[in-house]
Amino acid sequence: MPLPLVPANISRLDPRLLTSGYQALAGRILRLLKSALDSGLVGPSTALITGHWTGTNTAWNTLAPNFTPEYRTTLSLAVTRINALENEVVGAAQAFSGQIPGGPPQPPVPFGDAGIKVLEYVVAQVRMVAEKVANGSNDQKIMELFGKENLAAVKKRFAAIPAALEKLLGETDRKAVGGTVGFVPGNDMPASMAALAYGSGPSAFIKIRPADLAAPAGPLIATLIHEASHILADQPTVDFAYRNQNGIYLLSPALAVDNAAHYEQLAINVAYPEKLRPMPTGDLPTFSLALLRAKTTRAWVRAYQMMLNPADREAAASLIDARPDKVGEALSQAMFDQLYQSLDAILGIIHGDVVVETGPQGDVTFTGQPAVCRIRVPASYTTPAQVASFAVELLATWLWGQNKTAFPGTTLDLYVSEVPKYDHGPLAGRLAEFYENVGRNKPASNSPGRNPEQP
Repeated sequence: MPLPLVPANISRLDPRLLTSGYQALAGRILRLLKSALDSGLVGPSTALITGHWTGTNTAWNTLAPNFTPEYRTTLSLAVTRINALENEVVGAAQAFSGQIPGGPPQPPVPFGDAGIKVLEYVVAQVRMVAEKVANGSNDQKIMELFGKENLAAVKKRFAAIPAALEKLLGETDRKAVGGTVGFVPGNDMPASMAALAYGSGPSAFIKIRPADLAAPAGPLIATLIHEASHILADQPTVDFAYRNQNGIYLLSPALAVDNAAHYEQLAINVAYPEKLRPMPTGDLPTFSLALLRAKTTRAWVRAYQMMLNPADREAAASLIDARPDKVGEALSQAMFDQLYQSLDAILGIIHGDVVVETGPQGDVTFTGQPAVCRIRVPASYTTPAQVASFAVELLATWLWGQNKTAFPGTTLDLYVSEVPKYDHGPLAGRLAEFYENVGRNKPASNSPGRNPEQP
């Protein structure tokens, strides 16, 4: 992705933050281009373009921000130079190897008739699950997961989910490639996100990645139950903790009843009883990993929302030095784009097989096939919050070395650590309560609670 152009007038901006923001993004681009050159991707042009890379790298490393009009010209020339270098590498790579660093963009696609048929099937399956939840035969599973005191509330809320999805299905345009009505093709969504709900009540809609409609229906059924619980007009759910992270088993009954992933989990417990296995036990590594996943996933969701909606960024802009009144609108947008990509890269790791353990020093390693990520944290970190925070910094630092983020580990750790402040009203306080009390409060899911395998 090319760097944004420098604003025509930078007199009201902060030259230090403007320069550091551009240098952070440029540094990642330069590292990526150098990796492409070192791999031989551009063939016989390698020596020539490496010389261009060296000159460009020097120009960026020697920028000295100041308030003079001449500085804007200097910074603009540096942006033009790195964008030209990126085009040169991409062009040479295409000519020599037919490859594009990062891969070409994919065109947006609609659901089409085939996609609508899958959605019809999935929504019908959701109604069947809801009937099993309502008929009393699964009351024990509900109480095991949510706590006995929440039985009636859970059944009432679950009963509203099929109608909410059926309403969206009736509003869906099979030919659309975007929009804000019904089910909407999420062509801009990452592979790690199958669906995402927007709003609640009559104006709500749900984005779904078209590619996920070609996958087995089981996971999508559970995912849409999760997302539908968010859009209910009466008492929509929120996200405290997520499935397959053990975090949902740490919530108190007061939080579990409002947590979307619990409704997703209940659907799986009901639909796949043959896959149930013992619920995991808790210790410091387990609690730390659950907190790491819960906070980072919430930070990722907020980063995605802020990337798409500038009006939603005020709380986080100062954390990453991306306030538009300090660095300009274009650079601020580019930095929020990079923030989301960085969080998405971290999630790509921690949603896989991860082991948190103590070691003489902090590091991140990958072993085995398929790879297991081992996060080693010094024994001096003794609480889940401390371990999770340091783990984010370690992961971000590792990603920086892999050219997958422009931000240093301390910046991403600060952003994730401040995640409760990005939400407003009662949700902010309840998130903070959960994060501060992981491993302390008595969870809703107690013995003989069960944890199913992935369907």
